[in-house]
Amino acid sequence: MEALTSSNSLLVGWASDVRAGTMGFHALTALANASGINVSLEELVTLSGEAFAVAWSESFSAVDLSSLRSEPTWLDGALALGVEVEIHQEKKPMLFARKIREQLALGRFVVAPIFDHGRLGVIDSVDETMWSWAVGPDCLVPKPMPPAGDGMLRVPGNTVPVADGYATVDVSQAAISDLEFSSDRARMMLASDQSNRDSRWPQDVMFGVMAAEAAASVIRREMLADMDMIARLLVFAEQTEFGFECVERWLSRPGSDGSLRRLGRQARSVRAAAGELAERLWDRNGHRSSRDLARAVTSRKSMVFEMPMDTSSQHVPGPVIDLPRGRAVIVQSERRLSGLARLADLLVTTIKNFDRQLSG
Repeated sequence: MEALTSSNSLLVGWASDVRAGTMGFHALTALANASGINVSLEELVTLSGEAFAVAWSESFSAVDLSSLRSEPTWLDGALALGVEVEIHQEKKPMLFARKIREQLALGRFVVAPIFDHGRLGVIDSVDETMWSWAVGPDCLVPKPMPPAGDGMLRVPGNTVPVADGYATVDVSQAAISDLEFSSDRARMMLASDQSNRDSRWPQDVMFGVMAAEAAASVIRREMLADMDMIARLLVFAEQTEFGFECVERWLSRPGSDGSLRRLGRQARSVRAAAGELAERLWDRNGHRSSRDLARAVTSRKSMVFEMPMDTSSQHVPGPVIDLPRGRAVIVQSERRLSGLARLADLLVTTIKNFDRQLSG
């Protein structure tokens, strides 16, 4: 089908990464690059403060926790690029398609939750049947999507998800600022100060070091038989791993001075601890077959193992949970729990060390 309206033919999608939630920064990086702005995902995640947006709450669902931030990091990232973002809402699919077409005709990009699990895509064009053509996670070139408008728009820092929402991005004045790494901003994001908390948040919402300590406390209290709690802990660990991986890569890039490289090495310690914690909370080493699962359970220190699709819940050594990413079996033991607790405490220590190095 021929596209009626197209914003840019240079749009390229990206590899899916469950650690990045709805992948808002991937979408922002893609449209920036398509507009001729030379910016990397690592740079945008680091300099916007998104990398340091460690959050925790037992009151939020895992899905909502994935976009909970103390600062509007996604909008800050857009501001750094010199682009203007507006959030809109449209419940009717055909009206949604018409409005998208109008925005594209003005040369704007449209970011919307048109992929599964609320993941964001960048709409490139609208065809004569009002289907949107979009790039997104594991969709490197535009593919047709049915008229949308019924998704929940979640971007990092937007504390209230927008039902039937989409974002328009005006790149006509885009020009990346002469950005530099701000240790003050990173310290602010990791600080335990809750003075800027949103009055709509539950009292147990925490950020930075306090968030890491609260998540570690949950593990020490052995509150891990709850599927929802495991989902929250996964979001916390994976988000931290992703953020500090971006910091590590960007601060360690060629041309960085010695102090930034040293900070990058400390970011690597945070990333490694968070990544190990995430893997022990969702280990995929046995997901191919029942034999692989049995081998993984006996040889690895993890507590949650992804199950093969054809394995019955009656033939696994523990309770089974279902999450959007798949089914898994919880294998609890004192040894596994104590190991998980030590790892969570190590993650807290590495974040504190990173914070101290920022101050030094």
